[in-house]
Amino acid sequence: TWTPVKVKAVQHYNDNTAIYELAFTGEGADQKTSGLTIASCLVVRSPEGENAVKDDKGKPVIRPYTPVSPPGHKGSLDLIIKSYPEGKISKWFASLKPGDEVLLKGPIVKTEYQPNAVDKAVFVAGGSGITPAWQLINHALAHPDDKTKFTLLYANVTEKDILLRKEWDALAAKHPGRLQIVYFLDNAPSGWKGETGFVTAEHISKYFPRGEGDKVKAYVCGPPGQYKAISGAKDGMKQGEVAGALKDLGYTSEEVFKF
Repeated sequence: TWTPVKVKAVQHYNDNTAIYELAFTGEGADQKTSGLTIASCLVVRSPEGENAVKDDKGKPVIRPYTPVSPPGHKGSLDLIIKSYPEGKISKWFASLKPGDEVLLKGPIVKTEYQPNAVDKAVFVAGGSGITPAWQLINHALAHPDDKTKFTLLYANVTEKDILLRKEWDALAAKHPGRLQIVYFLDNAPSGWKGETGFVTAEHISKYFPRGEGDKVKAYVCGPPGQYKAISGAKDGMKQGEVAGALKDLGYTSEEVFKF
């Protein structure tokens, strides 16, 4: 069933992205949580009515989003949404104001994260594909008995497109032994200290070297071109075969997860 939530606040992040605080409604609303596990997402749609977002066949458009607020947060949840010119739901979100209604359903479990299942993990993300990385890595680092180390390789077009940058930098500063972050930009400003261009097999080897016997995991979430280059595309809802840079580096299907 679809759960109605109300837009409580909209915080603009840059010219095409905002954080939407969605408040639960009904009895005991201030005690309700998203019920998400790590890693899982919600699906979102518009309510029925004159502004309902429909596809060409007249069916409601449904999109998955991963909240950036902690799963146990009570009373509301936060979605960070980038508005794309051809994105039906993201454009609709950009028109929302406090008091407007959104319909949610979930959680939809993507993969079950197990502490200490691997020695270290790399997460290759692009654009708004950063939200599952935030959910998973933030959760793992909050548990001192989890010794898994993480490397985040995060690609964007320009510097202002780097989502949650302040939060990521603070997390890396707090956990220097467990989190390394490398930002990649297509259009880098002068004096840029990060990498430029796309993430490649060479970059993965450089920042995430595999030792003999290392238990590793590679996660990928980004636009279609990035999946193709890094891990190979998904096969509908299935994971599909490993291809691209990770295949070239010898990663197996057990060692790769595509969000």
